[in-house]
Amino acid sequence: MEQVIVSSDYRIEIPDSLRSEMHIKPGQSVFLVNENGIIKIITKNNFLNLFGIAKGVDPTFIRDEKDRDLYQN
Repeated sequence: MEQVIVSSDYRIEIPDSLRSEMHIKPGQSVFLVNENGIIKIITKNNFLNLFGIAKGVDPTFIRDEKDRDLYQN
């Protein structure tokens, strides 16, 4: 856990260790979420970063049992 100080103009600096771990770059958009009093920083993924994450997944897999009737021949 890292501690930061809020400046007089309400700015915080994300510590280098977290920036590196989360691959946050200057100018990148992030989302701040209040979850029961805890501020979470969520990085906005570039669509191209998602390329290849489903490698090896069988595209014929049907997720829900009710969907099986739609794909029956």
